Order: sequence, then structure tokens, then C-alpha cells
Amino acid sequence: MKKIVAVSLIAATMVIPATGAFASDSTDPINLNTQITQDSRITSEAGGISILSTTWKINAACNMRATPSPTGTYIGSLYPGDLVNGNETSVVNGVTWVKVYSEKFQKEGWIQSTYLTEYGFL
Repeated sequence: MKKIVAVSLIAATMVIPATGAFASDSTDPINLNTQITQDSRITSEAGGISILSTTWKINAACNMRATPSPTGTYIGSLYPGDLVNGNETSVVNGVTWVKVYSEKFQKEGWIQSTYLTEYGFL
């Protein structure tokens, strides 16, 4: 019985055209090689998946760190106009840090929030 139901469902999806909210108006084939834009990032971490969704503009020269601390491992320097993405924050000794992803370094790290200006959302 399970085989008949499975075959029936497969046959139905091949015959019935998609309409409504899930249908596409385009007849162009899907491009599976599309690059991810800077406005969206999904990164894997030890604890699961982290979706970074806010774009930040660097407003003054600053250092990106591996941990939210001025003594954290140095990743690199960012300069006014550079863009990063992130939404997780941490307050350490009264200083707010934002966890970001940098295209420039292809890494995640932490930047003090005073060096960031909110640039946009997804």
C-alpha cells in the first residue's frame, strides 16, 4: 500500500502544474551557481546555525577580534566605509561588542559597537 501511495504522489506532482503562492512566473531555469550576496549570510558554528542579518558600516578604523575583548586574538583591521554583517551582541566590562561576518577576511569576529553604524536589514 505504501508503494502505491508514494508512486501516486510522485505521478501527481509531475502532472499537476504549480499555481498560487509557490508558483513561479519565470520560465527560465534556476541558476544553482548564484553567489550569496553580502546582505545575507548563514554560517555554521559549534552550537548550530547562526543567521546574520544586519548590515553595519564601519565609521572609524577598528580591529576585528576573535572574542569580544580588546585583548582577543586580532583578525584584521577595518576602515571607514567597510561593510560587515551581524546581529549578536555581548556586553563585556560595560562595552557592547557585535559579532560580525567580514567579506574582507572571510571570517566571523567581534567589533566594538561604537565603530559601527547600522546600514540596513535583509
